[in-house]
Amino acid sequence: FAKNELRDQHWVVVTLGSVRNYTLSVLEHVVLHHKTFLLLASFHFFTRLWPAFELAVFASSESKGLEDIDLCTDLLLQPGTLRKYVEDLRKINCYDCQVSDERDRDLLLAKIRKYFNCETRHPVTYDMPVREPRFGCDKVVGTVTDCSALDRFLRFIGIVIAWRAMVLQRAYQSKEEEQQWTEPFVNLCIELGFVPLKDVLLQFKAHGQFLQADRDFQRFSAEFEEWAADDLMPLVTAERRLLVRPGALQV
Repeated sequence: FAKNELRDQHWVVVTLGSVRNYTLSVLEHVVLHHKTFLLLASFHFFTRLWPAFELAVFASSESKGLEDIDLCTDLLLQPGTLRKYVEDLRKINCYDCQVSDERDRDLLLAKIRKYFNCETRHPVTYDMPVREPRFGCDKVVGTVTDCSALDRFLRFIGIVIAWRAMVLQRAYQSKEEEQQWTEPFVNLCIELGFVPLKDVLLQFKAHGQFLQADRDFQRFSAEFEEWAADDLMPLVTAERRLLVRPGALQV
């Protein structure tokens, strides 16, 4: 560059902290401008707050479809680990999720309150000093973000994404495969109270539809996506509206 006189003659002072803070402050807008979301999910995915937040931002956008989220689990998802994925969905609790840097927790919780219907509660407790006996207690006012709406959405969309991936990757090959890979997610719907979702998922018989498509996978997948758009997406849209504040997360 210097030889060809292409070197930038302007110097800008940049510190690692400033770049990181700015990047994190606009991350949700960057996520929304992507066309697809490649989900490389281990069975610990929903224990981390950053990945959970990014998925919620993308999946809750009205401009995104289910076909825009690709779940890749080939390396980790085996019959013996399937229950761990189900357990990860069952135990989603965003408020207690892990972060690598504790400074990120306040930033993410602020974003969650801004974009999602997650309110702040201020529980009051009373602390009795032990070392200095005296009359009266110290009033302690805490701050807690109620992430129950976000937890619900992530469980719902997690089931949908996982079930869809199983249908297109494994369940269509035989009745046994269909039962093995889709039934755990249908049962989880019942356990978590997503009865309408359970009813819709049970409507689609993957192996039967594959046979009706003359074992043509491209035809099968196209018919599946058409069915999902008509029958599954209305439920996803309803859950999005329960989560996202009006006017938030618009591209």
